[in-house]
Amino acid sequence: MDARTLQAPLLVGMNVYDAAGDKVGRLVGADAWDLIVEQGVFFPTEFAVPIAAVDRVDADGVWLSLGHDEARRLGEDVPVEALPGDPALALG
Repeated sequence: MDARTLQAPLLVGMNVYDAAGDKVGRLVGADAWDLIVEQGVFFPTEFAVPIAAVDRVDADGVWLSLGHDEARRLGEDVPVEALPGDPALALG
């Protein structure tokens, strides 16, 4: 899946869930390749998840096709600072 084939719009603040339905974090931005997910309350961290890992988007949030640990591991490979432009601008 890529950003052009998502069934619903991505909105800042949406919850992001793993394949088991467990909350991974909150969507804080996106670009054509990655979602930027924030995790944590007191010391939040951000990580990137490839758009290809999105299973579906609906009114309840963004659902990934992989587990929480795998999503975090993939996100560690792409530092948020390395993403082009302002990720929040990519969300319509």
